[in-house]
Amino acid sequence: MNRKNKYQEDQPQVSDRPPRVLDVLAPIFKGHSSKHIPISHYDAAEFWIRHQEKSTGWQEKIEKINDMNGNLAGWKTPYHDRVCSTARKFLLLNEIERAFVIDRIEYGVPWRGDEMDFYKMVCKQSVVMLKDPDAYVNNAHDILRYFKRAHK
Repeated sequence: MNRKNKYQEDQPQVSDRPPRVLDVLAPIFKGHSSKHIPISHYDAAEFWIRHQEKSTGWQEKIEKINDMNGNLAGWKTPYHDRVCSTARKFLLLNEIERAFVIDRIEYGVPWRGDEMDFYKMVCKQSVVMLKDPDAYVNNAHDILRYFKRAHK
């Protein structure tokens, strides 16, 4: 006789396949409108995925989460979580900030949900670095050597 206890009955069924990023992300965009993202929440989710950094592979790989009995209890989805987090933060921005973020992403400066002041500083440094990458790296090494000596 295999009876389930009350706790087991209350647990939602977990799919044997991990959720798709699009299916997790699309509901976040539902009910939001902006000049900078498509109207349909699924189109907006696809747009957002295209404008995010790609998955880092092994660092953001999907993993099964098992309960104490070894049964599948859920999924660990770091990439999904990151993309959803930046989408939520993006939707909190005003239209001018959204336009700035999309423009800079398309220019090649990824946005990781940073505060605007910090992101603007990152953008400025990216422009400086792109003008002369070798000089930028050498200058960074000089600064690091200075701090290393100062903290001995």
